[in-house]
Amino acid sequence: MALPQDDPVIRLLTEQNAADIYAPLDAVEGMVVDAIASDAAPVQAATNAVNTVLAGVDVVKGSDARALRDVRSTQYALPFTDEAGYIAGGVKPDGAFNFEKPPTVLGVAGTVAQPVSAPGWAEVHVDQDGYISHGVRSDGTFVAYKTAAASSLDAANDMLGYTRSAKTRIATLGDSLTAGYDGVSGNWSTGQSWPAQLQTLVPAGVEVFNRAVAGWTADEIAINLGGLPFEVAVVGGTIPASGPVNLTTSQIIGWTGANNIRSFHGSLAGISGVIRKNEGNALIFTRNSAGAATPVDGPLRFAANWDLHRTDTLIIFIGRNDVSNNVIGADSSVVTHVVASTQRLVNYLTVDLKQVILVGTITTTTETRGTAGHATVTSINAALAAKYGPRFVDVRRYLIDRCIYDQGITPTSDDLAAMAADTLPPSIMADGTHYTKASAALLASKVFYPYLQSRGWIPQ
Repeated sequence: MALPQDDPVIRLLTEQNAADIYAPLDAVEGMVVDAIASDAAPVQAATNAVNTVLAGVDVVKGSDARALRDVRSTQYALPFTDEAGYIAGGVKPDGAFNFEKPPTVLGVAGTVAQPVSAPGWAEVHVDQDGYISHGVRSDGTFVAYKTAAASSLDAANDMLGYTRSAKTRIATLGDSLTAGYDGVSGNWSTGQSWPAQLQTLVPAGVEVFNRAVAGWTADEIAINLGGLPFEVAVVGGTIPASGPVNLTTSQIIGWTGANNIRSFHGSLAGISGVIRKNEGNALIFTRNSAGAATPVDGPLRFAANWDLHRTDTLIIFIGRNDVSNNVIGADSSVVTHVVASTQRLVNYLTVDLKQVILVGTITTTTETRGTAGHATVTSINAALAAKYGPRFVDVRRYLIDRCIYDQGITPTSDDLAAMAADTLPPSIMADGTHYTKASAALLASKVFYPYLQSRGWIPQ
């Protein structure tokens, strides 16, 4: 052990009899080393005690008065102080503005508001009192001091001129699984579909539009909404003053089947009417009211009446009828067709920041793992999940894994077998394809509403 030789007392003692001093000290040192080797707990306890004391000294927030600088600081040409007289921020000699303390909402005690004319900002937005609410600093950093209903991210997007889907309008697109239908009770009463249930959960002022039609394919749903441009030619070149006129189209449409009749309400060449697809895929246009005969030239684009949702939040739940009827449209497979149709509906939105929930579709009770239907459905959902990331919501997974328990139903052996085979349990289903009204209500309360809330896609 070495002793401090600059201490006069130590120096005097060591000159007199160094051996008499070092011998007992060396012995004590050896005892300490042996004690630590045999039990390090006391040393660790002492270390923890010291660390606890040090952690209590808050030099960041300034509870330790030695860390505070008063207004006499030479670091600022123009300092701003808090209520205790300590610097909260100011203008430095080089003109840069700096905060020592994060600013809070104007009016809270101790806040030093920054004037709009302060240097250091490339662009600012101010509140009604003329103080900065948010802005972009000279180095490109976005800063938000005050936010109301919108988040700081929304404020940044607004500043950049980005448009976003409406938080007060939600359009749901789909087939019978969204419209509200099952093979036992037929069309459900108003209020029983999951979009109707969602309407009861969202805040006042938010509208939910159910734009689903039972039995329709992805292409038919898209035409009805205006999401798939549908171009037709008028046979004979004139829309008559009244009555029907035949149409032709060069487009390959993924119809449900040749014998299924479909009606699309909208306008052709500015004339309000209905395009009807009859048996054999024959197309006819009939105007809603009589008028003058109207000559037309070349293909005309049909304008759908439901083309009202290009700036809305969308929930897209399509593809079940394409899978059931092996509909591929102009694509090479059912999977590529449904994914492409979904992409068209996403592109239908004209806003920069598209609030869209993609669901894909669900398996029937007989489409168990290893069947062709199961492979098609899971491939569609996997492709959408890979393409859209967190905007894909796996409703099929919820219906298999959680829905039966959220209804308080004890699974039967058939239910457990279906779940083990990766498809929907019979106890939550009205028939082999359609879930019950109780299951639909849970999709609203357990899946869609929590998702919209968590993403900030509806008012909070």
